[in-house]
Amino acid sequence: IRIALGAGNSMPVSARIEYVNPPPEGEAIAGDAQLVNVRLSSSATGFASLDYYAAPANAKDHGLVVRDLEPGKYFAEITSSYGGWYVASAVSGPTDLLSDDLTVLPGAPLQPIEIVLRNDSATLSGTVSSEGHDESGAVLLLPRHGQPKVEFTHQGNEFQFSQLAPGEYDVLALDRMDGVEYTN
Repeated sequence: IRIALGAGNSMPVSARIEYVNPPPEGEAIAGDAQLVNVRLSSSATGFASLDYYAAPANAKDHGLVVRDLEPGKYFAEITSSYGGWYVASAVSGPTDLLSDDLTVLPGAPLQPIEIVLRNDSATLSGTVSSEGHDESGAVLLLPRHGQPKVEFTHQGNEFQFSQLAPGEYDVLALDRMDGVEYTN
């Protein structure tokens, strides 16, 4: 058996902010390491899934990097770690990571992940009832573009989604999630 060993692929991650609403006086925004959380999950079917997380590149730089990325297809989950901000765009080369999988080819150079955060997010809250009675369950928020979100009702059968991007959404309330394939 011959095994070819090579250096692990590293993918730089950068995040920048776009103010839509003026920042509160004295508000300071930290470097990339505190702005976003990035997870790349293998989209291959099988028993085990590989997850890679962006981590600080080094102690001096505020940039992030995904290290030792193996060839394959990955679903990107990118969230803002800063309240009131949402991910407006996330691309790697020509790939829109908010709607498409990232494909990593053996030996091919990796394009950096470039993320834009904006501060004009919205919050959606409500209650779930059926025939006038409070009902517990799950609420699905399905954006026209991007990944679905799930929120389970709690006290008073209330739900809340925050850090939402402007756009169109469908909202579904279900009494249970057993066997629901909402991501397809």
